Amino acid sequence: MKMRRDIVISLPAQLVALLRELYKQTGKQRYLYPGIGWKNDVISENTINGVFARIGYKGRMVGHGTRHTASTLLREHGWEKDHVEMQLAHIEEGTAGDYNQAKYLAQRIAMMQWCADYLDALKTTGITPKLTAQFAARVNVYSRTPGTPLRSKSTKQSKSAAVRP
Repeated sequence: MKMRRDIVISLPAQLVALLRELYKQTGKQRYLYPGIGWKNDVISENTINGVFARIGYKGRMVGHGTRHTASTLLREHGWEKDHVEMQLAHIEEGTAGDYNQAKYLAQRIAMMQWCADYLDALKTTGITPKLTAQFAARVNVYSRTPGTPLRSKSTKQSKSAAVRP
């Protein structure tokens, strides 16, 4: 990360499951994707870009482009800018950034699970009108609106809005 600061990143259940499987293969190494034969301990962005090239996306997609894609997808579906930007580890500039130290963790957890579920639905069934409505109902479920408390995961709406294609 450019800023060299710690940040908590929320991960959807699907990614946690994949990382656990990967951990079984990599063992107790420091990194899940270590660099091999290089002075640096970790793989470089060129490794990721090479993967995109080998699967047919050369000149059309790079690793960093996934951040652009995710930001666009989340914003187009109505997720709050502050939540998206925090998930991308972007810092608000100026006085507003100095004063706002919010991490939006509950919102980001819901947002990333929504994103993973949405991508799973695209891959498996496609997004039907019914799923469109269900996914729309889950956007910003954990956001505060004036005069209402932050909803917890145990509320009836958040349970009924869960979509598992």
